[in-house]
Amino acid sequence: MRAQPSTGLRLSGFRKLSYSAHPETHALLKEVDSLLLALKPVEGIPFPRPHLVTKGNEAFRLASLAAERGSEEAKVRVAECTLWGFGRKSCPREAFRSLKDVCYSGIPEAFALRAQILWMQVEDDYILPSHSTSERKSVGEGNQVKLVEVEVDNHGNLINDPEKKKIQQLRVENMNRAAAGNPLTADVAKEELEKKENERKDNIVACYEAAADLGYVKAEVELGKYFLQSRNDAENAYKWFQKASAKKSPAGYYHLGAMQQNGYGDVKPDFSAALKSFGMAASLGHSQSLLHMGVCSIHGTLGVEKNPKAGLDMVTKAVENDYPAAVHYLALMYHNGIEPVQESDRRFIMLLESAADLGSPDAIYQLGDVYYKGDCGVESNLRRAFELFVEATQFQHAEAQYAAGLMCLYGLGTKQDLTQASELIGNAAGQEYLPAMRSLGELYINGDFGIKMDALGKAWLDRADATEREKNSFDGGVKVIDTIDL
Repeated sequence: MRAQPSTGLRLSGFRKLSYSAHPETHALLKEVDSLLLALKPVEGIPFPRPHLVTKGNEAFRLASLAAERGSEEAKVRVAECTLWGFGRKSCPREAFRSLKDVCYSGIPEAFALRAQILWMQVEDDYILPSHSTSERKSVGEGNQVKLVEVEVDNHGNLINDPEKKKIQQLRVENMNRAAAGNPLTADVAKEELEKKENERKDNIVACYEAAADLGYVKAEVELGKYFLQSRNDAENAYKWFQKASAKKSPAGYYHLGAMQQNGYGDVKPDFSAALKSFGMAASLGHSQSLLHMGVCSIHGTLGVEKNPKAGLDMVTKAVENDYPAAVHYLALMYHNGIEPVQESDRRFIMLLESAADLGSPDAIYQLGDVYYKGDCGVESNLRRAFELFVEATQFQHAEAQYAAGLMCLYGLGTKQDLTQASELIGNAAGQEYLPAMRSLGELYINGDFGIKMDALGKAWLDRADATEREKNSFDGGVKVIDTIDL
């Protein structure tokens, strides 16, 4: 029998609620869901562009109105708005707490959202503190580049919760004291952290399983992703993707296909099975699968017969779904004149701007590059280029971080700021972006940040060489498309 969620309730005791009997509430929730879909176009990842603020405000207003009428489902939408900062200040702690009572009503989405917040490692009374999966990134500070610990959610975005920062600072301070002269304290602290981390992981699985038991297929997909991404457990991930696929889940088919194509753990690469899974997802209108199959058809790769026209049709369907990566890819087709379209700067820029508006980090960066160079019929505008590069850095886009850092270094499109330049280029280098790593080394050796630091500069150059050798040793060929994001 599956483990029960931390609320201690038995699933058989939940009330089975439905808003279908309340037409006005149902209409409100449908509108809220439509707005949330526009705000989170890719795999549920929100995209904070200014022109979408109005939609966020409206989603929160309508969800709150439906919640006031007693809709438990609406309370989940309010919590979702609270989590991502739609219509109000983002507060994961409040969102998590507000879902507890909704779980007692047997709303599967409430369990799934609680699991997602747990996955994001947000602390409060009901969430166990955990820092074991924090990442180490290279961050510039003044004339030095140091490694610092930062907390990221399951999508790689920084968590900017003030309480989170306090706990993190206390933890780092405590561990530093322990490491300085009290090994026993360090061991005890490590044991306690591991215990809490294991409890948190168990709660994540329990919440997702509770949602799945209540018939929420998306929870099965999310549980598969969790096992693969956070536990490196390919066997359980594959099992959950198979379960979701058996229920005709497009996302389930897609992630199953991704595992079959790439191979994970005991799951061996099987292009034939992968194409079948992608094909099923595409037939159900899944945007990522439509793009993936479309690109394979255009180029005739992965065992797909080359058929540019059929491939373009699939890419176009994904574009019609407002899938950012598909819009960006179609823009590149017009930029490069890839069969069956003709090269067109006008269409390239139009589609590139659309992809940027929809939240494609690559499109935002590339649009900034167009403004920087004054390319494709667009007049050069360094200030606009800098703004776009900075916007793309919100997604930890290494090339954008590097470009914005160089503009800060030389005062292009913005005032010269050596500290900011060091931080941005350091962030890009910390993601092992080779041009940034080499540039950072040379900048320190030349003293371009205001002080010469030969040893640090040489260390970055050596690290760049080692990274390049490692990447070359694992280079298995050119990937045709990079839409498989597990």
